[in-house]
Amino acid sequence: MLVGRRNDELGFAEISGGFHYYAFCAYVGDPDSNCIERFGYDSYFSIDDVDGFANAISNTLRSNHYHYSSCVYRKDKVVVGDVGNDFDFNEISARLLELASEAKFFVKPNQYSHQNEFRFIWPSASELTEPQIIKCPEAIKYCSIQ
Repeated sequence: MLVGRRNDELGFAEISGGFHYYAFCAYVGDPDSNCIERFGYDSYFSIDDVDGFANAISNTLRSNHYHYSSCVYRKDKVVVGDVGNDFDFNEISARLLELASEAKFFVKPNQYSHQNEFRFIWPSASELTEPQIIKCPEAIKYCSIQ
């Protein structure tokens, strides 16, 4: 759900999208053995240089940009954005996505807050229909194995 606001006006839109983004999800904070166990992992690594890591993967994906952030946990998956005076609340258009910008990638329901997720997003030129394993040994130098 997107909410656009400008002075005393509000606009609402419910959107869904395709799968045109690669996502890499990580845990932020000190390692939590309960969370690691819940996901069925027996080891982990730390990303020491977030930008270096994201850039290395961008090069492998041939993507010219990326976004990353800690996820924000909310009761409802709603993103609120401010819009300019030229935004027409009465028109349904692709400009609705301007209400949320990159924030739309980082909102999760409260029930997942134990995950403390940090997410990387890279755009894809085509729709992704299944998980993909990306081989990027260049990213290893920005990490340390635990």
